[in-house]
Amino acid sequence: MAASRADLAFLYRRAAFGARPAELDAAVAAGYEAAVDGLLGARALGGDGTAAEPPPVLASPLPPPPAAGGGGAGAGAARGAVLRARRAQT
Repeated sequence: MAASRADLAFLYRRAAFGARPAELDAAVAAGYEAAVDGLLGARALGGDGTAAEPPPVLASPLPPPPAAGGGGAGAGAARGAVLRARRAQT
């Protein structure tokens, strides 16, 4: 099924920020599936079926979140210092 210009304009409005007239003309010429692949950033496959460009290597994982209940040397120590300072002023 050939996609109409209106179908592709709708696709570009919903999936991106719309298309300029020249981009829309190119999408109509390429076809609906090619337009979808272009919007999704589909990569070409090599001869063995793997991605022609390998995926990026991400940095080390994020550190674990702090333990629930807070406290420790952080919040409790700061709160204790404020209370001691107030008592010293009176």
